[in-house]
Amino acid sequence: MRKIQGGIIAIVVLVSLLAMNSVTAKTGGSDVYGYTYKDSESDVPFEWIEISWIGTDTGLTGDDKSVDVSIGFNFMFYGNIYSTISISSNGYLTFGTDTTDFSNTPIPGNGNDPDDAIYPFWDDLDLNNGTTGKVYYRRTYDKFIVEWYDIPHINDDPDDCPGGERSHFTFQVILYKGSNAIKFQYLRMENGCKAYADGSSATVGIENSDGTDGLQYSYNTSSIYDRLAIGFVPPGVTPPWEETFRLPMEKIWEIIKRNQEKKEE
Repeated sequence: MRKIQGGIIAIVVLVSLLAMNSVTAKTGGSDVYGYTYKDSESDVPFEWIEISWIGTDTGLTGDDKSVDVSIGFNFMFYGNIYSTISISSNGYLTFGTDTTDFSNTPIPGNGNDPDDAIYPFWDDLDLNNGTTGKVYYRRTYDKFIVEWYDIPHINDDPDDCPGGERSHFTFQVILYKGSNAIKFQYLRMENGCKAYADGSSATVGIENSDGTDGLQYSYNTSSIYDRLAIGFVPPGVTPPWEETFRLPMEKIWEIIKRNQEKKEE
């Protein structure tokens, strides 16, 4: 009986923590199309997938660069289906033609490029100055992952910082096959001699093909921090992270119930 009580106590504590998180949850939407978002303060778990050791190096170097790659499956975004995407060194993905824009704007941009884009951290980032920064991507059977690894801000590099301090930004985007859900994750957002790591000069969100619709998480505001996750979900979809997040709870309740029944036999 002691084990059963301990399990019940653990469940009560976990449920209480979830309830506390729900009070401060940041959610948004829907936009016109129907996308909504939630973040780590709600029920979007931070589950970092490190790909720098196994992913494909995009080969991006220098400032304001991009590369087109295959997603590996069909991905629906604002009602359009795509199989390739452009990865920008400036912290965004796009299905459109403006692939290197460094000057971030609010969402929706009402025709201001880039459109048809996914912005985990759209800012003026820079792979120059001999930094270790890289951009990687990886395809799995059900995910397409892009990781910006140890990227500095252009105004926060060793040439501009008297002590040589620079910023270190490591973040990723995950596109999910089937559900067409999107997750942003932020592993290390560290300032150098200037303060850009929190998103105070970045745009975070998603936008449709002509800039008339979109869902903005933040624009030039302090909103980004280490171990933050943000999930964007199209209408009528249960995102994969909710399925995996609920499953352990259901199994735990099932185990407790079975143990209780055995105890009463």
